[in-house]
Amino acid sequence: MRYRPPAFEETLRPFMVAALLALAPTAASAQDCIDPPEGAVAWWSGDNHAQDLVGNSNGRLKEGATFGGGQVSAAFDLDGNGSYVRVGNSSSLEIRDWPITVEGWVRLDSDQVARFFVSDHNSDTQPPPPDDPCDCYRGVLFGTHSSGVLELRFGDGSGSGGFGRRTKLGDTVLSLGVWHHVAAVIRGATDMTIYLAGVDDGGTYSGTGGAVAYSSEPALIGIAWEGGSKWMDGQIDELKVYDRELTQSEIQAIVDAGPDGQCKPVLPILAGVRGFEPATVTCRNLTTGQELTTTPPLGVTIFDCELAGLVVNPGDEVAVEVVGDSFN
Repeated sequence: MRYRPPAFEETLRPFMVAALLALAPTAASAQDCIDPPEGAVAWWSGDNHAQDLVGNSNGRLKEGATFGGGQVSAAFDLDGNGSYVRVGNSSSLEIRDWPITVEGWVRLDSDQVARFFVSDHNSDTQPPPPDDPCDCYRGVLFGTHSSGVLELRFGDGSGSGGFGRRTKLGDTVLSLGVWHHVAAVIRGATDMTIYLAGVDDGGTYSGTGGAVAYSSEPALIGIAWEGGSKWMDGQIDELKVYDRELTQSEIQAIVDAGPDGQCKPVLPILAGVRGFEPATVTCRNLTTGQELTTTPPLGVTIFDCELAGLVVNPGDEVAVEVVGDSFN
């Protein structure tokens, strides 16, 4: 399976002088991983890049966010003091018809409140978005509560300060320094399930809320809102959003796979140029030693190394270098 992200050029800009290392899956993951469940609209693996593997919600590391060791290969590593990943305002994340599922692996380094995934404006202490004068709760939020348990909530856009937001808290306090698989399913205002390690974590409801609403605010990984607080102190790995309900057995299969993870689509090895002036693109397979250098025709803005003849096998490490008319 080969996937070509529709918004790949935007993701390429920070990498344009030398970039895109090890985007082919590792040999172990290609052999031992499980087939991913259907219905994912976003998948951020954190494998030393912030690309969305199945959609157009490509991310950008912000305020010192980086990568570290994950449960499955690498993971987003966030410092709990302002770092996060911004994934923009993609329509694919504005799931208005239930159900919705969010799942991934998390590791907490401290007991401060953490936000794994926030799809929109979701706090009455956050300044309202410029296109919406109502300081209202909107979107979906999944993270931890101040008590240390998992927290799932959504806003319907009707109010703030406890109105227009439905919340469910899990029952189990998460241990620090270990990997947890967490999942959340919303089927309706009073029909939400929080899973910890594949097991229904029970919980209690509070607040009010009807159908979920959205504004123009960006979706975020690891922070409640841009310029705000409640930062994730720890690591987030293999974060996924689905526009359907994952069953308990599907979630349990992901838990059981552990470090082998879910089989990932192979990303194209691309270079981005502006196309205004001549540029030289060099594609290298660092594993096999193959190298090819070419000058794309003027007007070409995305250059595919494999279509040009670079052979890439699962587990190969690849580097791309652009000299000349590249994004800076």
